[in-house]
Amino acid sequence: MELAQPEHFECFHCHKIFLGRVYEVVRERSRLHFDGRVAHVESDNFRGLECYCSRACLDARVDRVMAREHVPATYPGRSRIANCAICHASVDRSAFHVAYLATLSEPIDATTWDTVELDYLAVLCETCSTSKKRSNEDDLLMNFPSLK
Repeated sequence: MELAQPEHFECFHCHKIFLGRVYEVVRERSRLHFDGRVAHVESDNFRGLECYCSRACLDARVDRVMAREHVPATYPGRSRIANCAICHASVDRSAFHVAYLATLSEPIDATTWDTVELDYLAVLCETCSTSKKRSNEDDLLMNFPSLK
């Protein structure tokens, strides 16, 4: 039986059409489990925001994606406790929380993908992740000077 061809993707940065490995900026509700030698992630409500053909293309757009989400990239790593990117409150990552990630996924077969790399861009506390308050353009430019 022949497997269906994998999906075609268009890079949000260079607009190249590509197959196979996909770099993405994603927003997800997740929690980390620290019960083994290596922490593992349990994800819920995963949403890809943009996809790219290379890490260079992802890196070229990450500030704009995070600005659009009104969340500064703080690169919190994988520790159990991280600071909220917006209010700087402590976030226990063993409980469900909103996280923004840069990922690399590879197809295993026609329907299954494996995330082989991930970097945390930001973590949000419950209050900030559910807040409807949005920054105005001047606030965004102050927090993201590279967008001027």
